[in-house]
Amino acid sequence: MAKRTLKERAEHHPRWNDSGANVTAARVSDLLHGPGAEEFELAERATALAGMLLTGLTNRPANCRPPTWHRYRRLVDEVREAIDEDVRLHLRELAELAGVSAYDLSRTFRLVTGLTVSRYRLRLRLQHAIERLFAGDDDLARIAVDVGFSDQAHFTRALRDETGLTPGVLRSRLARDLAQQWSSPP
Repeated sequence: MAKRTLKERAEHHPRWNDSGANVTAARVSDLLHGPGAEEFELAERATALAGMLLTGLTNRPANCRPPTWHRYRRLVDEVREAIDEDVRLHLRELAELAGVSAYDLSRTFRLVTGLTVSRYRLRLRLQHAIERLFAGDDDLARIAVDVGFSDQAHFTRALRDETGLTPGVLRSRLARDLAQQWSSPP
């Protein structure tokens, strides 16, 4: 039996039976058998071949569009909503809810927002805590636990790192600013 070429094998392989795969097989054949045998050229050809093979072996259907900015935004919006509902969700849980890998979620979230998922969650938790301080809630330990920090010390460190102020100092400044607002004429 005669040995079949890569292109012939690709034409009969179930994962490679569409026209795009046939074009890929032809390009692979051209890359391997084309002119030029220098080491650098062969390395470039091997890299191009690996890229084509990896692209061709994805589980994505042939008619599926690649991710777009709109899809990225929608993914990030869904994750933001999930975090808004429960700031205690971890990256893996968020990725599972969104139907993507943790790596893809992390990369996409940072691309769209400029923040990591962790940094976004931290800022959201701090925002909730500051709102509670502003509303007059005095129990720092309760606020810390309610908004997702492990304890008051963790909350204090995070707030100081983000704002430069401790919860006590922030609370007194908020109270002072509020008192000045109410005492000054409109």
